Amino acid sequence: MTTPPSAEPPPAAPIALAEVRYSLPALLKELEGERASGAFTMAKLGQDEIGKLFKTKVSSRARIKK
Repeated sequence: MTTPPSAEPPPAAPIALAEVRYSLPALLKELEGERASGAFTMAKLGQDEIGKLFKTKVSSRARIKK
């Protein structure tokens, strides 16, 4: 009689990590290009709009009392 196969998956092989280094001038040049692009501006706009959603709203009764 044979034993049924185990429900547990076999152990995963360890992931080899490699260190990647970039030169500072190359990173700064890339950052400058990203800031000049429209995508960066849209991200900033998105953050402003998100901030507006979380601002405390003043009720109309509180405005009348002032």
